[in-house]
Amino acid sequence: MTYPVHEIFRSFQGEGTHAGAAAGFVRLAGCPIGCPWCDSADTWNAAAPKLGRLTPAQILAALDTTTAGAAGGQGSSRVGGVHAATAGAATAGLTAAPPSRVIITGGEPAIHDLAPLCDALRARGTAVHLETCGAFPLRGAFDWITVSPKWRALPLAETLARANELKLIITAPDEIRRWFDHLATTISPFPIPHFPFPNPPNPFPISAIYLHPEWSRRADPVLLAAIADWVSAAGDPWRAGWQIHKNYNAR
Repeated sequence: MTYPVHEIFRSFQGEGTHAGAAAGFVRLAGCPIGCPWCDSADTWNAAAPKLGRLTPAQILAALDTTTAGAAGGQGSSRVGGVHAATAGAATAGLTAAPPSRVIITGGEPAIHDLAPLCDALRARGTAVHLETCGAFPLRGAFDWITVSPKWRALPLAETLARANELKLIITAPDEIRRWFDHLATTISPFPIPHFPFPNPPNPFPISAIYLHPEWSRRADPVLLAAIADWVSAAGDPWRAGWQIHKNYNAR
């Protein structure tokens, strides 16, 4: 089994429950959805992956040898031309250990059979995290599943049932309610907001639902206010989301 690999790098998780935690990233090529605001559109073509097709063993080897620089790419924790010397001085003398968690992302990684890659990672004690839109059946054993649903390819109920967290990309204030109305027909039990707060606890299989402003609208005061108002009023498991790695110029 080989996988079309766009890049392999070391950084930290910038979103969700594990935000700020160190991780290795395996970004696979191929995505049939093509969201217009996608920040990884260069991964869509699985026929021409940047690193070629790699076996699970080759992917593990790349993760182990990738430190300050990404396999086949620029520095693993820097984008936008930030010079590596600054971080290099800060980490002088440190020996990078194999990552304790690896995040499989894309593209849309679930279009591939991830079971062999998951097995190889878990066999050496590495926690396997998945980032997916949820529209494709999952193949593989995962320790954490983030579903970021898209209107162009709605998530499967069976995938939502396995999700640990949801990440909703919000492009307009009324989109929060649209997602709520849709997901409420798919997930049971679903957390019903109680207004006004305080909100009593809601039984819910997913630990958190993050509302992320679509990045090009991250400074839109109306959109941010809509997210803040919803989270404040609805309570758990709703969360205000952010891509903190971008504040650090990280991947």
